[in-house]
Amino acid sequence: MVRKFSFLGTGVFTLILVFWMIGVSVAAAIVIAVLLLMKISLSTYTYYLILGIPELLLVVPLIVYMAVTKTSFTALIGNRTGIKQNLLALLVGVLSAPALIGLSALLQWLFSLLGANMTGTSVIEPVTAGQLLVGVLAIGVLAGVVEEPIFRGVILRGIGSAAGRRAAVVLTALLFSMVHLDAVGLLPRFLIGLILGTMAWRSGAILPGIFTHAAYNSTLLAVSFAFSALMPGWNGFALLPGASQDLNGALTWVLISIPFAAATWGAYRLFARATPVSSAWSEKPYAAAETRAVHFIPWIAVGAVLLVLTTLILVFMFLSADAIRQLPQFFR
Repeated sequence: MVRKFSFLGTGVFTLILVFWMIGVSVAAAIVIAVLLLMKISLSTYTYYLILGIPELLLVVPLIVYMAVTKTSFTALIGNRTGIKQNLLALLVGVLSAPALIGLSALLQWLFSLLGANMTGTSVIEPVTAGQLLVGVLAIGVLAGVVEEPIFRGVILRGIGSAAGRRAAVVLTALLFSMVHLDAVGLLPRFLIGLILGTMAWRSGAILPGIFTHAAYNSTLLAVSFAFSALMPGWNGFALLPGASQDLNGALTWVLISIPFAAATWGAYRLFARATPVSSAWSEKPYAAAETRAVHFIPWIAVGAVLLVLTTLILVFMFLSADAIRQLPQFFR
């Protein structure tokens, strides 16, 4: 039997995908740089559009992979899931966003404490209802629709064909986190990746993950919008007298996150209870003799490329010129 999601084939696909993502991201960065050099002030709407186009272009390597392997759309999306399962998946996404905000805030404070340049992240935060709507479509919904077929539809099953379910979920989550090239978001994205991978493997479908992923991204934007509109400038409570405002702000978000983390776990357990374990993706992994050294070459290359890029980003964060700190003034 020919595996449509083989370890080697998926490895080659992932390597091509990584270089494709780098290419479209660099192209988007060049467009932004040229506009800024021309002293053209970019609106948040334009910035979302520039972010959304590279996201949409990720379907190109996916379509090529499906054509080469003769994988149908039905085979890619997997099992059908019911309304109850999809609503619970949506709830998991909504709750997991505030559940992980505390971790992100704590990591951001730690990076700042170590001297990293954290300026520039606020340029994509919506400050109007219109910006929120466009952001939800470009960063929330589009990311879920495009990325889940790639990571949980193809890569998860490709790794699982050789390594089994648990390794596939963990390794796919790690890959999913690293390709975003965001040092602060590395751990939170890894954790949400674990949730998405576990849901996909249990249900044998990617639709629940699309709902969770889209809801997670959209809720992050909605929380940012709500606080900027209702409590502008608020940065937490003075939990530790004498501590810096940034530390107190991070600790405040950690406390806020705790009940949401518990609620996320409860929502996932409800999803698991409503979703019988599927055998759709539990195809028996390769025998050890079937997995040869050549099968690991594209995966080693993927790991090396992402490790180098992550290292460069960390170096840039800690050594970037003061001019980078002025970036937000070009956005309105």
